[in-house]
Amino acid sequence: MKANNSSPYVRRESAGSDRVARKVFVRVLVEFDEQGRLMPRSLTWEDGRQYAIDRVLQICPGVSLKVGGSGIRYTCRIQGQQVFLFQDGNRWFIEGRDQVAN
Repeated sequence: MKANNSSPYVRRESAGSDRVARKVFVRVLVEFDEQGRLMPRSLTWEDGRQYAIDRVLQICPGVSLKVGGSGIRYTCRIQGQQVFLFQDGNRWFIEGRDQVAN
């Protein structure tokens, strides 16, 4: 994917960076807990790779400052990494990164 600075979904992470942040919509498997809250259990990346969510650390309203968008932000641990997973209505997204083509 080529960088498009006019797109609200693609933004340079920092000056001089060779990577851009982009909104990546993902498929999410969820369960409802005893209180009726959605609890994400795994996600499927756009290329089909699946990742188990080891733990949900926090659930709160939030915005993505890197790629834009808002909704419910789930702070998750996936393979030892902290990841922000956003629920925006009926869709889910993560802040992904791409290399910039030279």
